[in-house]
Amino acid sequence: MFHARLRLSKKSNKEKRDRTAEVVKMMGLDHCAETEIGTPGLTKTLSGGEMKRLSIATEILDNPPLLLADEPTSGLDSYLALSVIKTLKNLAANGTTILCTIHQPNSDIFASFDTLMLLSRVR
Repeated sequence: MFHARLRLSKKSNKEKRDRTAEVVKMMGLDHCAETEIGTPGLTKTLSGGEMKRLSIATEILDNPPLLLADEPTSGLDSYLALSVIKTLKNLAANGTTILCTIHQPNSDIFASFDTLMLLSRVR
């Protein structure tokens, strides 16, 4: 809701709550929606995977036309990584252009991309 108040300032409180709930569900964060974001090791906080998905959720909150995702799967296990890529793919299907960098994707993630650009240093 903090990000919704900042990014959706012209929307009503109900619209902010509804959009926040939609994004929380979309990113699979329902179970930790009320968890305080604290300091790892000092207070109960989100896991690394939940933090990664939360950072993506805050970016998609206002339905951006373009999303730049720098290694959205780094630090995630293969299940969560594929889940994040599927979510990004659904966003792309709904009109958001998504550019993402990714290093060493597994075969399922690799097969999920619609367009691929490989970069290589030539000496």
